[in-house]
Amino acid sequence: MTIFKVKQPVLSEIMKKLLEPQEVVISRYRDAEGKPKIDEFKEALVKGFFLIKFPKSFGGAEIGVNIKGLPKEYTLHNTTSEWSVDGNSVKIIGKVEFQSIPTRFQASFQLNTFQGVGNLELIN
Repeated sequence: MTIFKVKQPVLSEIMKKLLEPQEVVISRYRDAEGKPKIDEFKEALVKGFFLIKFPKSFGGAEIGVNIKGLPKEYTLHNTTSEWSVDGNSVKIIGKVEFQSIPTRFQASFQLNTFQGVGNLELIN
């Protein structure tokens, strides 16, 4: 009987850094003065895709987060976003394919700044 082992992806140094919780910001959806446009961000969530940056680990490059039609392992209680009662923050879970490796993205953002803490997580 032959047993096949699933080959684990080789993780780059940047991928290893992105697996650790750290500062993350929502890209775009801002007015000319840099203030968050919450309605535009909510519209992006309804469409199922938005952009983030990890400013301390990945510089200024944007990374796309998919939150539409995801399998259960990519959700938080079968949803992709959870809004705080006061409406000031949101937790989001989605899918990011980074360096051809599918990962789960999870973060909490303050809506008045679009800044938060988040990371990527390998999916088994």
